[in-house]
Amino acid sequence: MGETALWRAVIEQAILDAAKIHKCTARTRSRERLARYAALDWLENGGEDFGVVCNFAGLDLNAVRERAVGAVEFSKLKRWRWRKRAFNS
Repeated sequence: MGETALWRAVIEQAILDAAKIHKCTARTRSRERLARYAALDWLENGGEDFGVVCNFAGLDLNAVRERAVGAVEFSKLKRWRWRKRAFNS
């Protein structure tokens, strides 16, 4: 059970990194962007290791990808709304 939770946490962190919506400082912006793109790439094109992690987590690979895409799309919508609100203030 502990191992399953660990691997699920790995997937959860990748989804959170891919869907980051918070503002960052100039110093951390490039690192955050690199982490986001790396997480997106792993979730979309993770290859064999993504499948292994999903298997260890006891999750269906396609279901994880579907949820990840939904989370990323939702975060893009939230970023768009934040920018629109910031510019209209």
